Amino acid sequence: MATLTVKLKDRELKNLSLGDTKLMIGRSLDCDVVLDNIAVSREHASIEFAKGNYILADLGSANGTLLNGLKISKSVTLSSNDSIQIGKFELLFQDFVPNGSSSASPGSMEKTMVVEPKQPEALPPSSREMVARQLTLVAGKASKKQISLEKNVTTIGKGSVCDVVLSGLFISKVQAVVLKKEGKYYILDKGSMVSTRLNGYKIEGDTLLVNGDTIQIGRSKLRFS
Repeated sequence: MATLTVKLKDRELKNLSLGDTKLMIGRSLDCDVVLDNIAVSREHASIEFAKGNYILADLGSANGTLLNGLKISKSVTLSSNDSIQIGKFELLFQDFVPNGSSSASPGSMEKTMVVEPKQPEALPPSSREMVARQLTLVAGKASKKQISLEKNVTTIGKGSVCDVVLSGLFISKVQAVVLKKEGKYYILDKGSMVSTRLNGYKIEGDTLLVNGDTIQIGRSKLRFS
């Protein structure tokens, strides 16, 4: 039985057994494996069982699919211990079930697996409520070098009423907001001539923030931690 292990920065997020049905990987909630990251296309790649082998294919993604460090341009047959890189994620393919793991029948694989990267480490409820995340200025200029994200909505922009005031000709009065929802933090661009970028990529809609993420607006960079 083949398995696929989803990892982020050497941390194992999920392990699942592969069956004989086509496995869709991407950012869309309709995919079998949902990778919540802006570098991942809605339908990014697929793994399909054919003629006794598992076949990996890139589905015309914006940022490509890497196999063992090399970008693939056509369907490729997977071998045990192959490493698939999609965005920030590594998907390790193995053609056996590790000792101690339970195998699943082809039809028992869960339909949708949502992987949310860089979730804060689990803390006791009382500690989680007390510990707030923060933004730290790492490049450029801002009204504050560091701000604790204690509010449900933290505003960033050129307007003097913003929690973090930035300078820049095309930066909006309210350029972006950081939303605190159920213990998680999201960045949302409010629309302007200058795009809000997360780790170098333009954000679309509410985007989950993970420890170490870098928000860039104009020449200013803020690190989430």
